[in-house]
Amino acid sequence: MKIRLFAVLLVAVLCLSAMTGCAFDKPVKEKTEALISEEVMPAERAEDIAYTHAKAEPTEVTGLHTEMDADDGYYKYEIEFRYNGVEYEYEIHAVSGEILFWDKEIGD
Repeated sequence: MKIRLFAVLLVAVLCLSAMTGCAFDKPVKEKTEALISEEVMPAERAEDIAYTHAKAEPTEVTGLHTEMDADDGYYKYEIEFRYNGVEYEYEIHAVSGEILFWDKEIGD
């Protein structure tokens, strides 16, 4: 009898845990859908913002690598490139175009 009662309680706890997990999953899904629905700029526009800030001539840029990433509830572009022997790294907000981070390294 005690084993049967324990089994019933265990199943009840597991069912409640599963339902609670599903309830917590809904806001995450809604937040992700909200992120996706935001109007993000094209990667080329973010690259232009980085080039302008670095005073780089786009036709002379090498090693360009651009990637979109979601971070803390917003999208950003991570951009890396070389220009005149300097390596640049940028993080640009994909909706507003704000430069969130930038760095440059001279040399190899």
